[in-house]
Amino acid sequence: MLGHQSVGGLTVSVLETALHYTVYQKGSAYLKLGTNATVVQNEVTNIPDFMKKYTYTDNDYGLALVDGKPAQVFDLYKHLYDGNGKPIQGGYDKSEFGYALKYAMGSNQPKAYYGLSANGGYGNWEMSLLIRGASGQDVHNRANAQRSWLNAHPTYGIFSNANRSYLETGLISAHTESSHFLENASFLRLEYLQLGYNVGKVLGSKMDLRVNATAQNAFVLTRYSGQDPEVANGIDTGQYPQLRTFSLGLTMSI
Repeated sequence: MLGHQSVGGLTVSVLETALHYTVYQKGSAYLKLGTNATVVQNEVTNIPDFMKKYTYTDNDYGLALVDGKPAQVFDLYKHLYDGNGKPIQGGYDKSEFGYALKYAMGSNQPKAYYGLSANGGYGNWEMSLLIRGASGQDVHNRANAQRSWLNAHPTYGIFSNANRSYLETGLISAHTESSHFLENASFLRLEYLQLGYNVGKVLGSKMDLRVNATAQNAFVLTRYSGQDPEVANGIDTGQYPQLRTFSLGLTMSI
């Protein structure tokens, strides 16, 4: 009979705040704001001494649980750099026996979440929006790591384009588990913005008409170099970016 043994424990501390405030309200004019913020601290505990580090496999390969560290840290080789700040080809921090060493670094878990909502109106006009973001998390840009080298194999008749970051790294082979491609993935996203106008009675006062325009995922502010900083498990293998949509709607009621 097979049994299951717990790898370790997890301690989580959470602080949440929310504020809703009517900034202005007079007659048909009003503006209401809402804010929220959540700060999260987590720490893995009680990893057995003989294990020291529990590493994931399959789709989560490259993540680990380490005692005293946040949950799901990245397990990567520490890349070394030359005097010009460029990553060295095959240049990893090594043990005294010459083996490249992996280190626990970063985390795919945000340390803070925050958001701002607003809705307002004036006369027949109405407006609403939602901005949200997260900070403190990292993403390993593995898609970039796999393509950031000059990949040419004339012997086999295969040629594929290198990522433009090759111009910065100059690497001549893939470094898919390098810390060089671990990036800050903090972001601020405009989730949606909607503007509406109540036209009023139309068709001889037989029908009410309202027009609205909506933008979803209109922009993202981030330093992450990949397509989208929100990546499942924090390992970017080349996901599709979230859709950016603009729509126009008409609401008619009798």
